[in-house]
Amino acid sequence: MALSNIFREPRREITETVVGLLAFSLPMWAIFRLALWMRAADRPPILPLICYLVVATVVVALFFTFGGLILFLIHEAGEWICDGLQERGIHLRPRDRK
Repeated sequence: MALSNIFREPRREITETVVGLLAFSLPMWAIFRLALWMRAADRPPILPLICYLVVATVVVALFFTFGGLILFLIHEAGEWICDGLQERGIHLRPRDRK
């Protein structure tokens, strides 16, 4: 839904906005804390905080990207193994899909 729908369905739009803010608050907090940690570890801090924020953003983005990729590959391997076992008569997955 577009935010332009706020006057017809305000409760739905506000709920979606709040959920979006909550979804981004944890990564944003992690980026900020990581940047502060990197700045504190750099004695004396020679760069402004914004530089540490940029590096922390890249680190967190790579973490989520590679984490998601690893989870995807693990799932695909499991699916491939389950398909192979099912062809041989071993059914690990539930047969009834509801």
